[in-house]
Amino acid sequence: MSENNYGTYPNQQQPPSYSSTHSGGAYENYAQVYGQELPQYMEKPAVPGTIKMAANSIYAIVLLNIVSTVLGLVYWKELLQSSMDGVMGMFGSVIPEEDRATLEAELANAPTELSTFELVTSLGGTVLFSAALIILAIFLVKGHNWARIVLTVYAAFKVLGLLGIFSFFLFFHWTMLVGLLASVVAIAPLVLMWLRPSNAYIRQMQVYGQWLKQRAYMGS
Repeated sequence: MSENNYGTYPNQQQPPSYSSTHSGGAYENYAQVYGQELPQYMEKPAVPGTIKMAANSIYAIVLLNIVSTVLGLVYWKELLQSSMDGVMGMFGSVIPEEDRATLEAELANAPTELSTFELVTSLGGTVLFSAALIILAIFLVKGHNWARIVLTVYAAFKVLGLLGIFSFFLFFHWTMLVGLLASVVAIAPLVLMWLRPSNAYIRQMQVYGQWLKQRAYMGS
């Protein structure tokens, strides 16, 4: 096979060219040469509004969870009384008289205040779990897909909490509305984290992270 006037073979593939612009073309170039070499320059992807709103929704859920815990500790005696009244009202006719008297006596003799251990355990657990959610939201904004998956599982379970609305037919206390609101808010991140802009951002951040690792390896 003879060479052409430019000294190359007719069927020889030319090496891929890289764009030095700051546009999204860098990601397209990477897709073409994946597994070979990354572009010479890549700009950090901008966080889309869908990811920002998802993270803000998580922060809102954290706040509502803390408020719900505090209200539950403050009004725990009323909640216990409300639940007892609901059970008695719905199933009282089938509960033996002796058992009813026992339950009412236990409720009447229940302590008026929670112990320090119960308060610390409840508040401490809520604070630690809230901190974990905040950290996950921060990693979500940074474009980590594992954080998105964990938050998706949490939001899904939180949305399932909406089934608790059926307990309102058994007993109701106004403090329960805070937990119900948190379950409603959980719908937002569950949807926002998987919209097209969010998916594109996660992919771009994975590419950008690989590019940063290559630069560190090359010493540039």
